[in-house]
Amino acid sequence: MNSEFKQAEAWQRELLNRLMMEEFEGCEAVRLQLKDCLVSVDTLDSDGSFALHVLNRVPAVVSSRVPAGLAGYVGCSDYPIAVLLHVLNEICHEVEIYHSAGDKIMELPQQWVSLGTVMRNFP
Repeated sequence: MNSEFKQAEAWQRELLNRLMMEEFEGCEAVRLQLKDCLVSVDTLDSDGSFALHVLNRVPAVVSSRVPAGLAGYVGCSDYPIAVLLHVLNEICHEVEIYHSAGDKIMELPQQWVSLGTVMRNFP
């Protein structure tokens, strides 16, 4: 993987902004880190996951490696596309994007819900 970083493209910034709306332990520090972070020039996989280069390294003490996530649907699929924020050693590390059915992602959803909300709605 290329370790060069750039300003986020519009779709990446939209995901980062949506992740910053989530409420969880350590969210204030995560917001500070994501506000001006850079993203990897190359995506990490074919789904568009990307690494983060955090400029404001205020420690984000979170309760798990993946403190925030989003889910959204495209078309009439029964399986969501998920977006997970990974935090390593108190620093935002990457945004993972994947289709829960393992399908190739052709487009991203227009609307997202908190993955925590989705998980709470399962029996």
